[in-house]
Formats: sequence, structure tokens, C-alpha cells
Amino acid sequence: MEQITSETKYLSIFINLEFYNNSENRKIIRDVNFITKAKKENFKSLFSDTSTRKINGGKIHIDSFKLLNINPKEIIQKSLQISVSQNFEEILNSDWSLTYKNHHDNIKRFKINKDQLEKSN
Repeated sequence: MEQITSETKYLSIFINLEFYNNSENRKIIRDVNFITKAKKENFKSLFSDTSTRKINGGKIHIDSFKLLNINPKEIIQKSLQISVSQNFEEILNSDWSLTYKNHHDNIKRFKINKDQLEKSN
């Protein structure tokens, strides 16, 4: 990971996840969010799905990760991204979570263990 300086304009965090449906029924995952619990201010944002990356006229566009249907006994791998343009140190030093709504519209929350994440430059 490169050092954050006064010239840093944004921070991108990439997370590879596996979603598994161990039931006999189709399941849905909606509104997958990245959440930080910081001392000053909490941060919440939808993940982007890097498999939807498009380049057009020198601009990059990535769709938000809004919905995933998982068939019974199916596993789906997703590479997700979140980009941040402020409060870098606060976000890096805070606790991270992933939240989503399940097929009953209940919000589920999972802590992201930053020690298991790969750091890259």
C-alpha cells in the first residue's frame, strides 16, 4: 500500500468475496454496502462490481453492486471495489463491515477482517 500524502486524491479498496447458498431455495442479496465505524464520522457506500468495468472515451465506469441471485447449492465469486475521496486515514484505521439485505429484506452484517486482506501498491 502506498503512503497517503497531501496529494492523495482517492483511495480504492478491492475485496474478493464468495457468496454461497447452502439452502434448497434461490436466495437474493441486495444493497451490498461497505461500512466503516470511525471515531469522527461513519462512512457508508455501495460497492462497485468490477466485472462491469467499461472504458468509454478515456473514462472508466463501474456499475454499483445492487443485486445477486444465487441458485441452491451455488457459489458465486465477486470482485468488489469501493473508492473514497476523503478522510483516508480515518477510514483505513476504522473497523470495516459489509452489509446486505437478504431475501426477507433483513439486513445482515459481517465484519471484514483487514488482517486477511492483501495489500498492494
